[in-house]
Amino acid sequence: MHFDDCNIDTILWNAICASNNPADFAIYLRHRPENAAHLTEAESRQHTLGAQTSEELHFLKGIEEIRDLAESGDAKALFHMGKFYSNGNGLVRNLIEAAKWYERAVSKGDIRACHNLALMKFRGEGIERDIDGGLALFEQAAVAGEPDSAEIAADFYCRGKQAPERIRKAITYFQMALEHGSQTAGLKLGQLLYWRAENDQAALEAIERIKSLAEKDVPDATMALGRIYFEGRESNRDIPAARALFEKAIKAGNKEAMEDLNRILEGRSAFYSKADLAFNTSQYALDDCFAALRSQVRKELMLPA
Repeated sequence: MHFDDCNIDTILWNAICASNNPADFAIYLRHRPENAAHLTEAESRQHTLGAQTSEELHFLKGIEEIRDLAESGDAKALFHMGKFYSNGNGLVRNLIEAAKWYERAVSKGDIRACHNLALMKFRGEGIERDIDGGLALFEQAAVAGEPDSAEIAADFYCRGKQAPERIRKAITYFQMALEHGSQTAGLKLGQLLYWRAENDQAALEAIERIKSLAEKDVPDATMALGRIYFEGRESNRDIPAARALFEKAIKAGNKEAMEDLNRILEGRSAFYSKADLAFNTSQYALDDCFAALRSQVRKELMLPA
């Protein structure tokens, strides 16, 4: 989602543009209003001015002007007051004050405040911990178009008791996050659809979804596909393919892939050790070894081949 903070940006920049205090520009860069028009100049001024000076902090004048705007009921100004207190930008960090400003911003319909207040309620930071209240705010922000809120709501419904209604809600919010531009919801949705698939066809459709993400080099998609081939439904298991995917993930720097590859190698070693009790496996590749052992078991039990 994109927000327009041009008015807030103008107020802050007008307050600090004549300053000789590098801290003013450092705080501006940290606060970083959406569509900030002076980031490059602020970086240059901070670098040119060098060390901290004893000059007053001009940023505070901008905060006071935004405070006046917030007191008049401006939703964006209310949000930014919460952000000043939440991050300690120009003001002493005070989460209780931040929550109060965010609550007022939410009452005026500000989506960012809705998301931030939901996080605070989930964590019990600056406000009483309230999971249900936080979830309701995440859902409110999600419907309004906030992808991070939608993804957090979906993650919440994936946890705990996996009742059908919770799974349906998780799928709905992952889809919503994806539509709103999330870069990670697509893979989470694919994994959920696979591991909760009710039949082989649904599982195959989920695999195709994840496979397309892996082909686009979406982070962790290669690992997710490898794990399906390694420990998914029996009809989907493909150990050689899983190994190839884990090796690809290792080359890309994924440390977890090495652990999964080791599990494959350890499992192969254990299988050969046990199979050697029945016949000499030295001449067999893994797939041929499975087939030969299966044939021998059927022969011993006098089953049809």
